[in-house]
Amino acid sequence: GARAARAVPVVDGRAVPHAARAAARLGGDALDARVGQVLTAKGLRFSSKKSFFAAARKVKETAAAVQSERRPQLSLLTVELEDGQSVSLTTEDRLRIGEQLFD
Repeated sequence: GARAARAVPVVDGRAVPHAARAAARLGGDALDARVGQVLTAKGLRFSSKKSFFAAARKVKETAAAVQSERRPQLSLLTVELEDGQSVSLTTEDRLRIGEQLFD
């Protein structure tokens, strides 16, 4: 959700709900803010908070990733934003967005 999230471990393609911890006080809004930090560090500028969060949400939904031994190597990804700007995200950028879920 926007304010909190619950992660359920998956082993061999099956959910293991009894291994889940309590809900984290971290949700999509916090991830949007993290993505926004990545975007502004890359030099992107936004005319309003609305455009800032729209861009952050798009990048979060299309480019964010978490580390996995089973995932093939992530590659550089360029995301075209609604305002016409584009941003290239390295593997490190993409992993940095999702890592706060596990802090």
